[in-house]
Amino acid sequence: MSGIFDLHAVLALQNGWEYYRTNQNVFSSLFPGIRPVVTNGWHSELVANAPTVRTHAAAGTGDLPAIVVQLVSETRREEALGGFSRSDRGVPVYTSVIEQKIKISVLSHNAELTRALHVLVRAIMFGSLSRFLEQSYLDVTYLEGEELAPAEELAAEELGIFMRRMVWVSTTIVESPSFTDIPNQKTWFVQSEDIETQTTPGSAHQSGEAVFSEGQTTYTVPVSPNALNTSYTVTVALNTPTNGAANPTVSSKAVDGFVITLGTPSSGGLASVKWSKTGDWQPAPINQSLINPATNEPYAAQRTVADEMEIIPGQSTYGEPPFDSTTGKSGGVKPIVPEKSGG
Repeated sequence: MSGIFDLHAVLALQNGWEYYRTNQNVFSSLFPGIRPVVTNGWHSELVANAPTVRTHAAAGTGDLPAIVVQLVSETRREEALGGFSRSDRGVPVYTSVIEQKIKISVLSHNAELTRALHVLVRAIMFGSLSRFLEQSYLDVTYLEGEELAPAEELAAEELGIFMRRMVWVSTTIVESPSFTDIPNQKTWFVQSEDIETQTTPGSAHQSGEAVFSEGQTTYTVPVSPNALNTSYTVTVALNTPTNGAANPTVSSKAVDGFVITLGTPSSGGLASVKWSKTGDWQPAPINQSLINPATNEPYAAQRTVADEMEIIPGQSTYGEPPFDSTTGKSGGVKPIVPEKSGG
């Protein structure tokens, strides 16, 4: 289970402590080579002052002894080719194998009791491996235990708190289904396949495919280039399998697109509608103010070498002069000739 390994560890530690609290002999068996009088003393002290098991983000500091679980990091280990693993009723499901790392900190006022708690926590985690597997974890691994030492961050308070940390890593599969049926969603792409079109003004043919998710009834199809008007014709047809979809129609035609509506939406997965558009189109209109009526060509680029030319009255702001319909002549420019110096 991705994202909650720390919470599952807290549950495992709480349940495990209940088991060892009521089984003193089993608790003592965790410490071979240590006399029962010592282990029984640890057990009695823990029963009298039960350790608090909580997450690192829990409010408050709590009493000691304490077992604190912290979710440290999450990394991707591997994934299926392209992330895709399977389909669920026609919806792609993307899968990754994720590793989550947690730190379990054991704190108490006594160094030897902290040592005993460390052994107890480790035993509980190992003893709970089958429960983790039941929760769809692929693996839970004990990485390391850090040194037993006073808690340095609490040294200034002189509380005499001893702490030891251990690190555990879990491996789990994360599945993320794709989604398309989003209210008021923004289009990320023009079409799911290339639009067939021609670039010569006049009759144009375009075709494509509209993919409807389960329950979706409308699909907006943009057309490019812009249509000359809305008198173009669109034909639609359902692909098989239809997954229950029926009666595709075309509505809301505009110069930049149209809407396909399903009379009966899909009830069991994706539905695909092939569409084909025929009609007239034209390129984007040309700004006529940039056209020289004398030549029916665009004006040349704006003059940039002003110190080498002198503007004759009637000269436009472009290099080519405007046409004078009264005289039938165009203006012009003449070079500036430097004055001769005497000599």
